[in-house]
Amino acid sequence: GSGNVQRKFVPTIEKLVKSGKIVVVVTSCYQGSADMNDYELGFRARCAGAISAIDMTKEATCQKLMYALGHCTLRNMNSDEKIRLIEKILHSPIGDDISI
Repeated sequence: GSGNVQRKFVPTIEKLVKSGKIVVVVTSCYQGSADMNDYELGFRARCAGAISAIDMTKEATCQKLMYALGHCTLRNMNSDEKIRLIEKILHSPIGDDISI
C-alpha cells in the first residue's frame, strides 16, 4: 500500500511509457495509498513515467481512466497532454469540476 513497485517492473514501466502507454500504480490495501515518494522503487517507477492513483481503489481508478481516455481520444491529444489530463482527473476528488 505504500506505492512500492517490484524492481523487475521498473524497466517494463519505462518501456511502456516510452511507447506511449499510460501506467498507473494503485494500491490493493484497504486503507493504503500509492505514495510513490516514500521508497526508492516507487520513486524509480514515478521517474520512469508511472502515475500514482494515490488512495483510489482499482475500480475507481478504472472508471476515471475510462473517462479521461475517452476525452483524450476525442481530442486527439499527444502523450504529454494525455498525461496532464489523466493526472488532473485521477487526482481530483469525485464531484470536483474536472471540466476539460
